[in-house]
Amino acid sequence: MKALERIFYLVLGTLVLAHCKFPPPTTSDEQTQNPPVQQEYQISPQQVEQAKSEATIAKLQEELDQLRGKFEVLGYEVEQLRDLQKNTTRDIDSRLSVLESQQSITAKQPSTSEIARSVAVTSNESIDTWISNINQNISVAHSIDNILKWLDQTPQHPKRLSALFALAKGYFNQNDHPRAIQGFQTVVDDYPKSGEACDARYYQGRSFVKLGDSKNAKLFFQETIEICPTHSAKEKSEYELKLISG
Repeated sequence: MKALERIFYLVLGTLVLAHCKFPPPTTSDEQTQNPPVQQEYQISPQQVEQAKSEATIAKLQEELDQLRGKFEVLGYEVEQLRDLQKNTTRDIDSRLSVLESQQSITAKQPSTSEIARSVAVTSNESIDTWISNINQNISVAHSIDNILKWLDQTPQHPKRLSALFALAKGYFNQNDHPRAIQGFQTVVDDYPKSGEACDARYYQGRSFVKLGDSKNAKLFFQETIEICPTHSAKEKSEYELKLISG
């Protein structure tokens, strides 16, 4: 009886196993070829914002490098302009001698009254009077002669700068542009950081315009714009450059 029970259970177990589907066993090679599926990686909003920030920084860095390159080019051009200006300044003396000789041919002869006024200085006149006369463009020749004598007698006076500028402007008012250029250059050389030096550079440019030398005029106007960015002479120089360029 027990033998029959064992046979019965054996047959029953065989039938059960036949109806159950078990996955076939996997070898080590199959496990290597088919690794377990990993969980999909999720990107957080913070990581997205960080990536955008890094891209923006990289773009700004590229634009900064481009600007640096442009500044280097501009710096080179400024140095070239300064070198050209130095060469022009060294050549001014020789050019002035030629211009002065040409100017003397057509220079207006002083009148008898002007000669008489230049012989002596009246007691009620002063350096302020002569400077004011030149600024108002009256008795210019008389004032120029007296300023020259005054500068010779008082070389260390506090008003020497104003006198030098008025002297150069007097030559400019008389259309004696070679002497005007030379006079304004004295102002620039002796008082390079003064406001009068900015005006002097501007008037040098205008003097060259009057002489028909637009090339040198542009150099002085450009120098005024570069050296005197906050002075009123800058705007006047920019206006003159527009007139020259047409």
